[in-house]
Amino acid sequence: MSDQPFFRVDWGIDNLDEIAGRIGEHLVMTGIAIGVGLLISFGLALLIRRVRPLYGPTIAITGALYSIPSLALFALLIPITGLSLLTAEIALVSYTLLILVRNIVAALDGVPAEVLDAADGMGFGSLERLWRVELPIALPVIVAGVRIATVTTIGLVTVTSLIGLGGLGYLIVNT
Repeated sequence: MSDQPFFRVDWGIDNLDEIAGRIGEHLVMTGIAIGVGLLISFGLALLIRRVRPLYGPTIAITGALYSIPSLALFALLIPITGLSLLTAEIALVSYTLLILVRNIVAALDGVPAEVLDAADGMGFGSLERLWRVELPIALPVIVAGVRIATVTTIGLVTVTSLIGLGGLGYLIVNT
């Protein structure tokens, strides 16, 4: 057993700039992944609403992507995209899709039929009904999905240090 403490406060104080920079990198990678994942997932969810039979195949494909271990996905992507931020973001975004698509579809499906009928009765078109009625009602469930995807992505960003990117994983691998 080592006499070294688990965390040395003096090391943390001496490396505060490094830690702050790594936190910033971590948050940027997380933000990009969640933002891109949300855009893709929202588009897929709207497509699924129009063509309902696409739900099963979409969930199967995003579920398959979610089940690929991150290191294996990096190994598949590196020959194509190199050791880059793009490699990390493709992997990170692919892990958000299952969570976000399921939550967005569930949120939109959860809007009561009576509310939709009332919006139609008020003369709303489909786009206006989506933005003014359905999304405000569905927003809590969508935000819950974003929260879950964000927590998952924050943990996965740590693994990107294994392909030479920063974030807090850098401190784990190189300290």
